[in-house]
Amino acid sequence: MARYITLKFIPLLGPGVVTYAYDRADGRIYQVKADGNVYTPELSTTTPFATVCHIKQETFFSIKTPMDHKAVEALIEANAPNKNLFYAIRIDDKFGSVKTRSVPRQQKPYPVLDIVTRHQPEFNRRDVEGTIVGFRCPVFVKGVNVPGYHLHFISRDRLFGGHVLGFEIVSGQGGIDMLHEFFLKLPENATDFASTDLSKDRSRELKRVESGN
Repeated sequence: MARYITLKFIPLLGPGVVTYAYDRADGRIYQVKADGNVYTPELSTTTPFATVCHIKQETFFSIKTPMDHKAVEALIEANAPNKNLFYAIRIDDKFGSVKTRSVPRQQKPYPVLDIVTRHQPEFNRRDVEGTIVGFRCPVFVKGVNVPGYHLHFISRDRLFGGHVLGFEIVSGQGGIDMLHEFFLKLPENATDFASTDLSKDRSRELKRVESGN
């Protein structure tokens, strides 16, 4: 599918972003490519998908003992009880390990993401400081966003990152925001988008894509 929104548009929306390819944790946009390296793309670069919000971190939590990502999710759940709202998430500090992925740039005819990620490059880093940013979306957005968790990581030295497949955190500080508004911008005058059949339920494939399993 063609790329529609330029990155120049994203800073107008807020200081936190998660997309399939980009991380934005400090007011800058970082792109983790399939070679595993972190780049700072030009604002003229286009992207097919972006989820953006102003992060205010209304609720804070501390992590004082090592936890894996499932334990951290349980901690978030305890602070984010409303299953029918969006939550923005940010976690900073020391990670014992982080596993990420990125996917190569695709060419026409574009394969579905489930097929692309079967051959995705995956990256691992141990004993790294950095930031996780992301969202927990409600189940009713299936088809226009990712129900559940969608998290990205960027290291403090800005040399490692990507879509999070798993992590262990040693200690850290987390913050979450409850979001009551959802604005969806669709492509304008895009013939390939207009002719794409979106009727197939791909929720099972999407769950596998997000978890890496």
